Amino acid sequence: QGVKTDGTKLYVAENHNHMIRKIVISTGVVTTLAGSTSSGSTNATGTAARFKNPRGIANDGTNLYLADAKNQTLGRLASKIAQILRGKHKVNFSPHMDMGDCVVVVNAEKVRVTGKKESDKIYFRHTGYPGGGKEVNLSHLRRTKPERIIENAVKGMLPHNRLGARIMKHLKVYAGMDHPHIAQDPQVLEI
Repeated sequence: QGVKTDGTKLYVAENHNHMIRKIVISTGVVTTLAGSTSSGSTNATGTAARFKNPRGIANDGTNLYLADAKNQTLGRLASKIAQILRGKHKVNFSPHMDMGDCVVVVNAEKVRVTGKKESDKIYFRHTGYPGGGKEVNLSHLRRTKPERIIENAVKGMLPHNRLGARIMKHLKVYAGMDHPHIAQDPQVLEI
């Protein structure tokens, strides 16, 4: 039990059965606020206040990062990008929400792999038709669609559900140095 005075107001707080009851007395008007201690905030009716989705706010603090993949190891680069996309670098990280930042990757065709992965790493996809399995190695993918190398690596490090699909929309990968996001003034991502 605690009592606190603040000018003309008197605050009385009680802790009983994991409930906090705060009574504010000001010029004869008595207001009672009650709620669970685990919710963090309560409104005047005593029910827990719902937290708003940060994506619903127009200026929610989402940043745009620019990552240069030139001479970067594929797995280490993808791991850092996945953390930024997921939002794990923020203090208000919540695993069930899409609260990460956007990442633009340039020079995808110049990403580095170790060992014999250039010829031995196989990417599998299926067309959806019977017998429609397709396999290509990394060197062929680098020649034809180098963006997919980084996209596949990052996608494997994100949740495999609707949240992961939504997070992947915040990743933009370009084979060369040019990208159309210069006007957004992206921050350089140090890896």
